[in-house]
Amino acid sequence: MTRPFADFDRIISAKLLEFGDRAERSTYREPKREPRDEGRSEEFWREGAGTKGHWYSKRTAAYLAAYVDFAGNAHLPARGLSTDDGYVWLDKGVMCSLLVGRCVEFLDAEDSFELTEKGKALIAPFVPPSRYEGATA
Repeated sequence: MTRPFADFDRIISAKLLEFGDRAERSTYREPKREPRDEGRSEEFWREGAGTKGHWYSKRTAAYLAAYVDFAGNAHLPARGLSTDDGYVWLDKGVMCSLLVGRCVEFLDAEDSFELTEKGKALIAPFVPPSRYEGATA
C-alpha cells in the first residue's frame, strides 16, 4: 500500500522543524516518475564521500527520520520510496553521509538500505521503533 507524495512532503517539513533545521528542503520537491536505477549500486551512493556533511547533522538526521517514518520500515529501497504519485528519490548526499557514518548499511541483494542500531538511535526521539520495527517492505 502506497501513500501520496503529499504525505512525504508534510513529513519531511515536520521532521526538519523537529530536528531544528529551519532551512527549506532543497531536493525532490516533486515525485519522480521512475525509480532511480543507478541507486542499485552502493558505489553510486558512496561517490564524493569526503565532501558530504556529517551523519549527525540535524538535516541528515531529519531526512533519515522522514524516510523511515514515511516508509514505516527500517528497510529503504535504494531506487526510491514508492508513492501514489511516483517515487521519492533518496537524497544522495544524505545517504552517503549515513553510509559513511554507519547509520545505514547497503544490502546488495535487495537494492536497499537497512537502518543500523546507530541509525535507530539517531532518529529514536522522533520516530519511535514501534512505528517501523516488525514492518515488512
